[in-house]
Amino acid sequence: MSYLSVDQPWLTPSQNRTNRALFADVSGAVNSCILNAEGKVVLEPMPDWLLRLAWTWCDSETNVFSFNYDTLVERAVTQLGRLGTWGDLYATSLSSRSTPGDGGAMFSVFSPLAPLLRMFKLHGSTSWAFSGLDSSPSDRIVLTADRLTWHGRKDPEDPVPPRYMSRFDDVVPLIIPPTLTKGPYYSNLALKAQWRRAATYLASASTLAVVGYSFPNADLVARQWVSTSFSGKRMDIVDRSLERPDQIRAGLPGALAGIDNTGVSAVEEYVDRICGPLVRWQIWSAGDEFGARVKLIVNGNDLVAHIAPADMPWGNEPDEAQRWVHERIERNAPGAINGARSESGRPGSLESRFVVLPPGATVDIS
Repeated sequence: MSYLSVDQPWLTPSQNRTNRALFADVSGAVNSCILNAEGKVVLEPMPDWLLRLAWTWCDSETNVFSFNYDTLVERAVTQLGRLGTWGDLYATSLSSRSTPGDGGAMFSVFSPLAPLLRMFKLHGSTSWAFSGLDSSPSDRIVLTADRLTWHGRKDPEDPVPPRYMSRFDDVVPLIIPPTLTKGPYYSNLALKAQWRRAATYLASASTLAVVGYSFPNADLVARQWVSTSFSGKRMDIVDRSLERPDQIRAGLPGALAGIDNTGVSAVEEYVDRICGPLVRWQIWSAGDEFGARVKLIVNGNDLVAHIAPADMPWGNEPDEAQRWVHERIERNAPGAINGARSESGRPGSLESRFVVLPPGATVDIS
């Protein structure tokens, strides 16, 4: 792909144009593979660790620098119910397209309802498109997907109204493939501005967590970007490879050793280290002599599953059970209930919600 992406001096103009066409075809295939893989992932429930991580990143308004093309993080944040549009997440200049009858509205459906992370998609995204490598440096990046939830997908058999079918026919996905040289892409002014702003935030950071990125020798841009923007400060490395921390720091000698998580559970252990617990609860009336029932699940462990109906400490009324649950959650995290989000629960439940508590908080049912 590196060879195909740039004109070679020994080839004729016709041969170079043929290479460019092949490069576009391969880039499109990469985009299709990512979309297909993501479509399979969202058929399964969102992992709890991702929900906790997205919530914590948003609460701390973390700057997230991503070299991935997929939109799984965006979907996770959408699931939290905090934003009106992905335009509130992306730290780059984007435009949107409307169709006849849609009113031509730009991004904000409503303002963000709570703090959000700031996301830099440095190698592009399956949700972005542009006019191609031969476009003007001032070519606008178009947002092609927005506000997808984790399970947000369309049945391929559903008909597409004609006015939507050709909305993005004149643009191609903006994904910067794994090539040795990425110069043809970085002539785009919006992409350049994103990298500059990302460098500013990186330079002001006290800690950089590298999650699942190996800094391959071929990606000279990423290595130089970090070396020049982040030096002499702590770098935490999260990777399944036990050798990765030493390899990365050998290639980035200015990075100081931090707290690393390695092995098959590296990401989950990292999330446990920086995030508070995920608390889910459901309250409903069982319609029997014992009245209300409760599920109170902390990081997958139901704290009240062992309590027999006759011994339930929250009384028989659902409102009493609700008060009991809220008190237990807010003992170590005052105000946490106010930020809780609703989720689908059992039919007839009085309350079915979840919240991620601050790091270090616990839930005590005594």
